[in-house]
Amino acid sequence: MRDEQLQDAFTVWQEISQSPEEFLAYQSRLKYILDEEAKLDDVKHMAEKKGHERGLEQGLEQGLEQGLEQGKLLEKEETVKRLFKLSLTVDQIAEATSLDPVAVERIIRTL
Repeated sequence: MRDEQLQDAFTVWQEISQSPEEFLAYQSRLKYILDEEAKLDDVKHMAEKKGHERGLEQGLEQGLEQGLEQGKLLEKEETVKRLFKLSLTVDQIAEATSLDPVAVERIIRTL
């Protein structure tokens, strides 16, 4: 017989050998313990859910910020290309777009 089965048998034997008052007190205490465990599980689950939601929100915000920054960069690159096609110099384009002349040259090389 396994230790677990033996323990279960002793628990059942102890339960049935109690007086009705003791058995009722035992059952009440057991219910209280199980209720408290259920409350703790609920709180833990809610905390995990909130943490997960908060993480998703932060991830979306960061993703949105990165997307906006990338969009701004792409817009500047298109502006550089248009200004270059209008025969502006690298220095003029850099001043107009607030980009470094090296960055402007790098963008122009992609044409």
